[in-house]
Amino acid sequence: MECLRVKLYTPTGIFKNPLSLKGIEIYPLPPYSTVIGLIYRAMGKKWQGEHFQISIQGDYEAIYRDYVWFKKYDFKKRKLEKLPLQVPILYNLWLLIHIKASEELLNEIESGLKKPKELLFLSGGEYPVKVEEVKRVKCFEKSFSEEDNITLNYHAYIPKEFKERISFSGSGEGILFSLSYFYKNSQKPKTYSWIDAYYFQKGTEIYGSLILDEDNNPVFLAEPIVEESRRAEEEYVRFYAGNWLMASACVGALKVLENAGEDIGKFVKEKSLALPKELWQRLPDLYAEYLLKDAEHTLRASYEKEKDKSKFNPYNVIILRSLGDFYKNSPFTNPALRYITKLKGVFIENIDQVKNQVKTSFIEGYKYFLSKAVGTSQTCFFCHERQAKNYVDATTFTPLFASLETVRNFIWDPIPICKECEFLLYFASAGFYKSAGKYLFVYIPDDLLETYRLNLILSTKEEIEQEKSGRVWSVVKYVLDLEKQKSSWVLQNIYFVEIEMVGDATANIYSFHNITHRTRYPKKLHATANIYSFHISPNLAKAIRELIDHYPKNLQDIFSEFLFY
Repeated sequence: MECLRVKLYTPTGIFKNPLSLKGIEIYPLPPYSTVIGLIYRAMGKKWQGEHFQISIQGDYEAIYRDYVWFKKYDFKKRKLEKLPLQVPILYNLWLLIHIKASEELLNEIESGLKKPKELLFLSGGEYPVKVEEVKRVKCFEKSFSEEDNITLNYHAYIPKEFKERISFSGSGEGILFSLSYFYKNSQKPKTYSWIDAYYFQKGTEIYGSLILDEDNNPVFLAEPIVEESRRAEEEYVRFYAGNWLMASACVGALKVLENAGEDIGKFVKEKSLALPKELWQRLPDLYAEYLLKDAEHTLRASYEKEKDKSKFNPYNVIILRSLGDFYKNSPFTNPALRYITKLKGVFIENIDQVKNQVKTSFIEGYKYFLSKAVGTSQTCFFCHERQAKNYVDATTFTPLFASLETVRNFIWDPIPICKECEFLLYFASAGFYKSAGKYLFVYIPDDLLETYRLNLILSTKEEIEQEKSGRVWSVVKYVLDLEKQKSSWVLQNIYFVEIEMVGDATANIYSFHNITHRTRYPKKLHATANIYSFHISPNLAKAIRELIDHYPKNLQDIFSEFLFY
């Protein structure tokens, strides 16, 4: 087998995860679609449906953070407003690419990369790419035993199907990413096919049936995708926790399912949540029961405080109080909707009857939610597989999104979403921990169950603001144990998402490496999402691993300040 080996260099690389929201998450290597785009720019042509196989490996010297401006337009004020966001950037990036294609296409790619038709760049195009090598290499298959393993010299994407044929010595399960690949179609709107691949860091020992080039570099070719069959007919409804928002929704759904007595472990596989369709159909009832589980005391106390009993509404006391901060004027929280107002003046002598009435109104809200749809041929932004039925707006997740009629959303405009993903986002409120008017969620780019367990660490009755430094200690200790099976990429990319209710005042965006750094910008919102981008450099991570057991326990509350210094 013959492949084209390409070596590239660029001073910086920003490979933004398209699913990251208001807190930029990046890939540790460029996704397949980015490399494909570079190849076609080099050839000076547009993609016409060709398919070929790619292997992507690489290395970088460091990760640093920089600020960029994201802009949005306020239609009412007719004013362009800006938001400073912190972006992780890969510094001094080298890439090792292998390409397998038909002889005719391989010749064309080789010619284009040796004499590009235009300036080549990756990511945002701020820095050009230097093509250091374009060479035909012979590749061959060879089997290695565990004792005779080889060590990765570069970080690598290993496609899921390829990973199943090889093994890994010591620590190293890899981190699963869903990566954009070739387009599904050549007409607009274009939609990507997606491929599951694991990220393994250099130094990982691998063995089994491997493909090597003539210089003994391993090659991990992604299989070509001509037509995706993405589980549409399976008896499961699937979700991918590819960003903190969807992860918080999945964690919230898992809490609801655990409350219902379900074994949640069987629904999670790495970053995916797969629910049997029968269980998915029961989820609105289970969610209503979850919200009502401790309602008796709250209902009686609120009823006693209400001077005008005719104005008392148990739905507002339980459902609106739980969801209102996250989903303003949604089918579940708009107090003017008929199925909500009809409970006004209900007496609470029979608590069980009142709870059933609230549950019935919640289910009516779900039916109304299902009826709200727009016509679109686009694929859902979040799951990559189901047809979108709506666009996200302020009712989908108020702290993050704006109404399409007033202020265009940050970064994407608009964002298509299927009804399944849209409903799942209503569980995000259950995924956050609440204290003193603030909500907190911790996201790591890893296994969904680990994110679920990590957020259980936050479930204390202490004030978030007073105990935030202690939370950092607990989270870092947990991730260090997780790192033994995973990758230091996890420790270097922890996201603390804090939502603070600030009324119609100035919103604060927090972004910190090892300590909070605050940036203010004027923005009118009922609630705002404050994103903590918690970054630990590779050198600091190494020091923490070696010395954390010697850190004084009585100084755990100032752990984040210690990391900063």
